[in-house]
Amino acid sequence: MGLACYFMPSTSGFEICLMILLAIGILSLSRDVWKWATRKPDPQKIIHSQKFTAVQKYLKETGAQLRDRYGRQKHYTPAQVKQSIQESGCSSAYDCYALALYCSEPDFDAYHQLIGEPCDYQVMRQDICDFFAPFFGGELNFDACDALDLSDRPDFAQAPEYHQDWIWSFSWADWGSGHHHTGHDGADGGSDFGGGDSGGGGDSFGGTD
Repeated sequence: MGLACYFMPSTSGFEICLMILLAIGILSLSRDVWKWATRKPDPQKIIHSQKFTAVQKYLKETGAQLRDRYGRQKHYTPAQVKQSIQESGCSSAYDCYALALYCSEPDFDAYHQLIGEPCDYQVMRQDICDFFAPFFGGELNFDACDALDLSDRPDFAQAPEYHQDWIWSFSWADWGSGHHHTGHDGADGGSDFGGGDSGGGGDSFGGTD
Protein backbone atom coordinates (compact mmCIF):
# COMPACT_ATOMS: atom_id res chain seq x y z
CA MET A 1 0.00 0.00 0.00
CA GLY A 2 2.77 2.36 0.92
CA LEU A 3 4.61 1.53 -2.32
CA ALA A 4 1.48 2.28 -4.39
CA CYS A 5 1.07 5.61 -2.68
CA TYR A 6 4.72 6.39 -3.37
CA PHE A 7 4.32 5.97 -7.17
CA MET A 8 0.87 7.58 -7.45
CA PRO A 9 1.16 11.35 -7.77
CA SER A 10 -1.09 13.53 -5.68
CA THR A 11 -4.15 14.95 -7.37
CA SER A 12 -2.71 18.45 -7.47
CA GLY A 13 0.58 17.23 -8.89
CA PHE A 14 -1.19 15.17 -11.53
CA GLU A 15 -3.22 18.18 -12.59
CA ILE A 16 -0.07 20.26 -12.85
CA CYS A 17 1.52 17.64 -15.11
CA LEU A 18 -1.57 17.63 -17.32
CA MET A 19 -1.51 21.42 -17.57
CA ILE A 20 2.17 21.39 -18.54
CA LEU A 21 1.61 18.73 -21.20
CA LEU A 22 -1.42 20.62 -22.51
CA ALA A 23 0.57 23.84 -22.72
CA ILE A 24 3.37 22.09 -24.60
CA GLY A 25 0.85 20.59 -27.01
CA ILE A 26 -0.80 23.96 -27.63
CA LEU A 27 2.57 25.62 -28.27
CA SER A 28 3.59 22.86 -30.67
CA LEU A 29 0.28 23.06 -32.52
CA SER A 30 0.49 26.85 -32.69
CA ARG A 31 3.98 26.60 -34.16
CA ASP A 32 2.81 24.15 -36.82
CA VAL A 33 -0.21 26.30 -37.68
CA TRP A 34 2.02 29.36 -37.97
CA LYS A 35 4.41 27.52 -40.28
CA TRP A 36 1.50 26.39 -42.45
CA ALA A 37 -0.08 29.86 -42.55
CA THR A 38 3.17 31.63 -43.46
CA ARG A 39 4.56 29.00 -45.83
CA LYS A 40 5.78 30.22 -49.18
CA PRO A 41 4.72 28.46 -52.37
CA ASP A 42 7.35 26.64 -54.39
CA PRO A 43 8.18 28.85 -57.43
CA GLN A 44 8.67 25.77 -59.60
CA LYS A 45 5.25 24.43 -58.66
CA ILE A 46 3.70 27.80 -59.46
CA ILE A 47 5.20 27.53 -62.95
CA HIS A 48 3.97 23.93 -63.16
CA SER A 49 0.45 25.01 -62.30
CA GLN A 50 0.54 27.75 -64.93
CA LYS A 51 1.78 25.31 -67.58
CA PHE A 52 -0.75 22.68 -66.59
CA THR A 53 -3.63 25.14 -66.85
CA ALA A 54 -2.38 26.56 -70.16
CA VAL A 55 -1.91 23.16 -71.83
CA GLN A 56 -5.23 21.90 -70.53
CA LYS A 57 -6.97 24.90 -72.08
CA TYR A 58 -5.04 24.47 -75.34
CA LEU A 59 -6.34 20.91 -75.47
CA LYS A 60 -9.90 21.68 -74.44
CA GLU A 61 -10.51 25.03 -76.14
CA THR A 62 -7.86 25.85 -78.74
CA GLY A 63 -8.19 22.42 -80.34
CA ALA A 64 -11.93 22.89 -80.75
CA GLN A 65 -11.33 26.31 -82.30
CA LEU A 66 -8.80 24.87 -84.77
CA ARG A 67 -11.19 22.11 -85.82
CA ASP A 68 -14.14 24.46 -86.22
CA ARG A 69 -12.17 27.02 -88.21
CA TYR A 70 -9.82 24.90 -90.33
CA GLY A 71 -11.30 21.42 -90.21
CA ARG A 72 -9.69 18.27 -88.88
CA GLN A 73 -6.00 18.07 -89.86
CA LYS A 74 -2.98 16.06 -88.78
CA HIS A 75 -0.99 19.29 -88.46
CA TYR A 76 -1.81 22.97 -88.35
CA THR A 77 0.48 25.88 -89.16
CA PRO A 78 1.94 28.08 -86.41
CA ALA A 79 -0.13 31.02 -87.66
CA GLN A 80 -3.33 28.97 -87.46
CA VAL A 81 -2.52 27.80 -83.95
CA LYS A 82 -1.68 31.28 -82.68
CA GLN A 83 -4.82 32.72 -84.26
CA SER A 84 -6.91 30.00 -82.62
CA ILE A 85 -5.29 30.63 -79.23
CA GLN A 86 -6.39 34.24 -79.48
CA GLU A 87 -9.89 33.42 -80.71
CA SER A 88 -10.44 30.77 -78.03
CA GLY A 89 -9.51 33.27 -75.32
CA CYS A 90 -6.54 31.26 -74.07
CA SER A 91 -3.33 32.77 -72.75
CA SER A 92 -0.41 33.00 -75.15
CA ALA A 93 2.12 32.94 -72.30
CA TYR A 94 2.89 29.27 -73.00
CA ASP A 95 1.83 29.15 -76.64
CA CYS A 96 4.84 27.03 -77.61
CA TYR A 97 3.09 24.12 -75.92
CA ALA A 98 0.13 24.66 -78.25
CA LEU A 99 2.53 24.72 -81.20
CA ALA A 100 4.08 21.47 -79.98
CA LEU A 101 0.59 19.96 -79.74
CA TYR A 102 -0.75 20.94 -83.13
CA CYS A 103 2.20 21.71 -85.47
CA SER A 104 4.65 19.43 -87.23
CA GLU A 105 8.22 19.40 -85.96
CA PRO A 106 9.64 21.09 -89.11
CA ASP A 107 7.10 23.92 -88.81
CA PHE A 108 7.78 24.24 -85.09
CA ASP A 109 11.55 24.44 -85.63
CA ALA A 110 11.24 26.88 -88.54
CA TYR A 111 8.98 29.14 -86.50
CA HIS A 112 11.40 29.29 -83.57
CA GLN A 113 14.37 29.81 -85.86
CA LEU A 114 12.54 32.74 -87.43
CA ILE A 115 11.77 34.43 -84.10
CA GLY A 116 15.20 33.58 -82.68
CA GLU A 117 13.97 31.62 -79.68
CA PRO A 118 15.52 28.21 -78.96
CA CYS A 119 12.91 25.61 -78.18
CA ASP A 120 12.99 21.80 -78.33
CA TYR A 121 9.91 20.18 -79.88
CA GLN A 122 10.56 16.75 -78.36
CA VAL A 123 11.27 18.13 -74.89
CA MET A 124 8.01 20.06 -74.89
CA ARG A 125 6.07 17.02 -76.06
CA GLN A 126 7.71 14.97 -73.33
CA ASP A 127 6.57 17.59 -70.81
CA ILE A 128 3.01 17.34 -72.11
CA CYS A 129 3.04 13.53 -72.06
CA ASP A 130 4.49 13.43 -68.56
CA PHE A 131 2.00 15.92 -67.23
CA PHE A 132 -0.99 14.20 -68.82
CA ALA A 133 0.38 10.67 -68.54
CA PRO A 134 -3.03 9.02 -67.97
CA PHE A 135 -4.15 10.27 -71.39
CA PHE A 136 -1.04 10.20 -73.60
CA GLY A 137 0.53 7.06 -72.16
CA GLY A 138 4.04 8.36 -72.85
CA GLU A 139 3.54 8.40 -76.63
CA LEU A 140 5.40 11.37 -78.19
CA ASN A 141 4.45 10.69 -81.81
CA PHE A 142 0.89 11.95 -81.53
CA ASP A 143 -0.50 14.36 -84.11
CA ALA A 144 -3.13 17.08 -83.98
CA CYS A 145 -5.90 14.56 -84.65
CA ASP A 146 -4.91 12.65 -81.52
CA ALA A 147 -5.00 15.87 -79.50
CA LEU A 148 -8.42 16.69 -80.94
CA ASP A 149 -9.69 13.22 -80.04
CA LEU A 150 -8.41 13.71 -76.51
CA SER A 151 -10.33 16.95 -76.13
CA ASP A 152 -13.54 15.05 -77.02
CA ARG A 153 -13.07 12.33 -74.41
CA PRO A 154 -15.53 12.71 -71.51
CA ASP A 155 -12.91 11.70 -68.94
CA PHE A 156 -10.57 14.44 -70.15
CA ALA A 157 -13.33 17.03 -70.46
CA GLN A 158 -14.19 16.39 -66.82
CA ALA A 159 -10.57 16.41 -65.63
CA PRO A 160 -10.13 18.84 -62.72
CA GLU A 161 -8.30 22.09 -63.03
CA TYR A 162 -4.96 22.46 -61.30
CA HIS A 163 -5.95 22.91 -57.65
CA GLN A 164 -4.38 25.80 -55.78
CA ASP A 165 -3.18 23.51 -52.97
CA TRP A 166 -1.13 21.55 -55.52
CA ILE A 167 1.25 24.49 -55.61
CA TRP A 168 2.48 23.08 -52.30
CA SER A 169 1.57 19.40 -52.52
CA PHE A 170 0.98 18.41 -56.16
CA SER A 171 3.06 15.37 -57.12
CA TRP A 172 1.33 13.84 -60.16
CA ALA A 173 4.29 14.62 -62.35
CA ASP A 174 7.60 16.40 -62.03
CA TRP A 175 8.43 18.66 -64.93
CA GLY A 176 12.06 18.73 -63.78
CA SER A 177 14.09 19.56 -66.85
CA GLY A 178 11.14 20.92 -68.78
CA HIS A 179 11.17 23.86 -71.17
CA HIS A 180 11.39 27.16 -69.27
CA HIS A 181 9.88 29.11 -72.14
CA THR A 182 12.36 31.98 -72.06
CA GLY A 183 10.77 35.23 -73.08
CA HIS A 184 7.20 34.09 -72.40
CA ASP A 185 6.95 33.23 -68.71
CA GLY A 186 4.77 35.54 -66.73
CA ALA A 187 3.45 37.58 -69.62
CA ASP A 188 1.31 37.11 -72.65
CA GLY A 189 3.07 37.09 -75.95
CA GLY A 190 6.81 37.28 -76.16
CA SER A 191 7.52 37.13 -79.88
CA ASP A 192 4.67 36.72 -82.30
CA PHE A 193 4.61 35.30 -85.76
CA GLY A 194 4.26 38.06 -88.29
CA GLY A 195 1.14 38.27 -90.37
CA GLY A 196 -1.02 35.62 -88.78
CA ASP A 197 -4.17 34.29 -90.33
CA SER A 198 -7.37 36.25 -90.42
CA GLY A 199 -9.44 33.79 -92.40
CA GLY A 200 -9.23 30.36 -93.88
CA GLY A 201 -6.12 30.94 -95.94
CA GLY A 202 -3.18 33.25 -96.42
CA ASP A 203 -1.10 31.99 -93.51
CA SER A 204 2.16 33.86 -93.18
CA PHE A 205 3.77 30.48 -92.67
CA GLY A 206 2.60 27.86 -95.11
CA GLY A 207 3.70 24.92 -92.98
CA THR A 208 4.12 21.29 -93.87
CA ASP A 209 1.43 18.72 -93.26
